[in-house]
Amino acid sequence: MDGTSSVSARTASSLSSSSSLDDGGRGRPPPAGSTLELPSRKHYRYPSRSARLFQKLRRSLPLLTLAPRCGRMQVGSASEVAAAAASGGGGGGAADSHLMSHVVSSFSGAARPMRRVTGTLFGHRKGRVALALQETARCLPTLVIELAIQTNALLRELANPAGARIVLETERRAPSTDAAAAGKHRRAPPLLDVAAWTMFCNGRKTGLAVRREATDDDLAVLETLRPVSMGAGVLPASNRSSSSSSPSPEKGAAAADDEVAYMRGCFDHFVGSRDSESLYMIAPQGGGTGPELAIFFVRL
Repeated sequence: MDGTSSVSARTASSLSSSSSLDDGGRGRPPPAGSTLELPSRKHYRYPSRSARLFQKLRRSLPLLTLAPRCGRMQVGSASEVAAAAASGGGGGGAADSHLMSHVVSSFSGAARPMRRVTGTLFGHRKGRVALALQETARCLPTLVIELAIQTNALLRELANPAGARIVLETERRAPSTDAAAAGKHRRAPPLLDVAAWTMFCNGRKTGLAVRREATDDDLAVLETLRPVSMGAGVLPASNRSSSSSSPSPEKGAAAADDEVAYMRGCFDHFVGSRDSESLYMIAPQGGGTGPELAIFFVRL
């Protein structure tokens, strides 16, 4: 009976059209003594094929201004209409330009579905880095991925002026022989529900990144970082590993290796389609012009 229920649960998950970040962390209660909250029940739905076709058609059509200056309607692309409005004479040119830029931004269709999440990269100095995504810093993680790169190596990549670009790639599974013979096409599961991805960091293949459940150590780190909204640093070693009556150089080195380095920030989560999602770290105010870390999920 348990096998049947698990199969049906997996089938329902594969047929769902909501992003996997909406469902993670809601099925299990927070551990005892934890102050992390359950994520909300906000859902994001992937746009349907007809909606995507309508958006592409709307972007390809010329815009018609509603307030012609010379008694005729101006026809052209979004950029042409904005330029014409900005170059118009008269005292109300600035107001008209501002209004037209608002209209162009509203109807150009350039904005993609996006929401903001909290992302934390953490790991031991000589261990692999884990990526935890949360709805907010106060919530349980909705996604935990163990990246195929060590903490020291990722810190070196982030020190570059261009930052780090991580690509997590997975392949679309071919339908089984029975399903192909029956003419059935099984829909691919949500992209972030995949168990493993091939990882590339700045164009170099690093190995296999694996999705996993949050462990007690993961939750302890996120619990410690609950009041932190953005920043980077090092968490001290746990008491059981750092306590010793007679410290020695060997024990000091072991304690340093047991320290957990972390980097937390806000990410813009964009959903392009069922086969492409991306995370862009938001630069702090007064920082650089672009994100120092970008993560792309792709299904080929």
